[in-house]
Amino acid sequence: MEFLKKIEENYLSKDPNINWGSVSSPFKTWPSIFDVEEWNKQPNLKMKRLSMWISLSKELEKLQIKNLVDIGTSSGQFVLCCLFKGIEAYGIDPSEPYLFSNSKDFIESGYDPKNYLYLGDVETFIDVFNHKIDCVSLLNFFHGQGWKGKDLSFLKCINDKIKYLVISYPLDLTARQYLEKNYEIIYEYKQELEVETTFILKRI
Repeated sequence: MEFLKKIEENYLSKDPNINWGSVSSPFKTWPSIFDVEEWNKQPNLKMKRLSMWISLSKELEKLQIKNLVDIGTSSGQFVLCCLFKGIEAYGIDPSEPYLFSNSKDFIESGYDPKNYLYLGDVETFIDVFNHKIDCVSLLNFFHGQGWKGKDLSFLKCINDKIKYLVISYPLDLTARQYLEKNYEIIYEYKQELEVETTFILKRI
């Protein structure tokens, strides 16, 4: 696949010290997306996250999204949900322990995780994608420490490379204003009592 070839030739970084320039939460793994019993043990966090991934992937399928890059993918469950919908999806994360902690799900579904999950950082991503892709997803990406004031510059860098953006709010005020000016809301996902809202946006 040409899209994958471009990533492999220009992007892949195996540096285990890569980070986003922010402090991540302590390492934890997500359960298998097929293990409903395990997800239900912590419904306030885990089940809501799985529900979000499934809902978003369904909407992206309706939009006929052909390819997607999930930045800060953790262990790639959203990538897998998109693959199930026929979307050519890839995940990028700087943490190898996170990235391959759920490889079994990929393998059992007939996907080699090494073909879809890659180590890397933001700067390299910006350098590589000099061709347009359908969609970038940033789920909880800007909520970590160290991102204040940086989210707007990153959004500007990727703006002309994508058609759709999946992104979680809240964001910095200037970043929200930028999105409102340059994108239209296609789909809104929010669960009851949640502060965070996730949108699928289309570039104007």
